[in-house]
Amino acid sequence: MASSRYFSSSSSSSSWAPGASPTFSAQWAAAYTTSSTPWAATRGRRRSCPKGSPTTGTPAVRGRDVLRILFAEAHRGFRQSASLMLAREPDLEVMAQAGSVSEGRRWMVEGGMDAAIVDVPLLDEYGLELVREMHGANPSIPVLVLTETQDRKRRNDLLEAGAREVLSKGVGYEGVLAAVRRLGESQTGDVRVVFAYEETHLTYRDTLVGAVRAIRPHVAVTAVSLRSLASEVKRLDPHLVVSSRPNTTDPGNRPAWYRLAHEPDEPSEVCIEGKRSSQENPGLDTLIELIDQTEDLIRTGQDPKGC
Repeated sequence: MASSRYFSSSSSSSSWAPGASPTFSAQWAAAYTTSSTPWAATRGRRRSCPKGSPTTGTPAVRGRDVLRILFAEAHRGFRQSASLMLAREPDLEVMAQAGSVSEGRRWMVEGGMDAAIVDVPLLDEYGLELVREMHGANPSIPVLVLTETQDRKRRNDLLEAGAREVLSKGVGYEGVLAAVRRLGESQTGDVRVVFAYEETHLTYRDTLVGAVRAIRPHVAVTAVSLRSLASEVKRLDPHLVVSSRPNTTDPGNRPAWYRLAHEPDEPSEVCIEGKRSSQENPGLDTLIELIDQTEDLIRTGQDPKGC
């Protein structure tokens, strides 16, 4: 497919006991399943859902993968309640809980999880280092951060440390549940897209990231800063980069590049498969079409390149 499709072409858990109710105890026990599999050995692996679900008492959906979650949250009551609710979902399992960074590190060594939810701050440390250590140990394990902070720099620091998404606690449980499911979807994504903008335009970057996750939830999307873009491209090996700057990391090779200008009167430029095209003030549909083209190339066995 030609680039003219977008533009005109120019060339650890606590010891809390759950009480006397047998139903509640059975549900709660599912949140404490552990595994001795090392953290790094779980890369890309998901456990199939069993024929029946002990947490809900209803048959599980056949063929659906179960996302095994480490939940690190300082507030014990919230952590236990949210873990119980998540464990009732047929495609989710809270396999371990932690109230501190030190407990989170212990579960990293134990392994067996597919994703992590990390509250910041935790009891003994802020939590940023735990996110960074988790991501460094196994980048394929997505991390969702829950926080009350609205400080833009702190949220950006968490994204740069490796968080897949930083979510405000003000969204409510349904918002948390949707974000957790996005972790599972992004983990199995065939298309990897990296977004990078100046610190003065992080709202623009994060809005684009949110829109792509909503419209194409199977795509693995990562937000980074411009100063870390070169190292993140090398580490993440994305198929497409969307940035306010042109490609200076590996011109002429991969990945495909979309310089999406943040000023409406400044031309934006697509570079994919050796073809370059530009347009002023493009819409969201242009970005989605470019992601779809990138996915089409991957499905036909090609490795998307720039120009």
